[in-house]
Amino acid sequence: MKNTRKGTWLIYTGILLIAAALIVQIVSHQNDAIKTAWARQTVSVMESSNKGQLSDTPYMGVLRIPALDLQLPVFSTYSQRAMEQAPCLYMNDSGHMILCAHNADCHFGRIDTSRFRYEYRVVQPDEVERMTDTSYALTLFTCTPYGQARITVRACMCQS
Repeated sequence: MKNTRKGTWLIYTGILLIAAALIVQIVSHQNDAIKTAWARQTVSVMESSNKGQLSDTPYMGVLRIPALDLQLPVFSTYSQRAMEQAPCLYMNDSGHMILCAHNADCHFGRIDTSRFRYEYRVVQPDEVERMTDTSYALTLFTCTPYGQARITVRACMCQS
């Protein structure tokens, strides 16, 4: 009788944990969907109302990565609060711009280090100063899950 109660308790605990995990996944997905919709709406408003003039907004421009289906407004200054919404300018110095964002799917989470078509550099979390040591025009960086390392994407300026 005692083992039956224990088994029943374990089954209910397992079901409860699975339900909690599903709820966390659903909430995370909804949060990403809300942020994606917000980003698209913000970009649309920026493009239609400002006609290229961004001085009266907290944004410096729009980051488009067609291969990842990303179109994101970029905040002109860095803060943890701003980074919850969109990528932020981390540094802009002598032709080298650094943008940072979270690794959620609605930000830089779609950057996949298993793709060989692109070149990535993974650095340790405390090596942020290595981001500035480059001749590339643009650096994007985010953290890996649980902040164990940083993923860095370097980009060159294209001639139109």
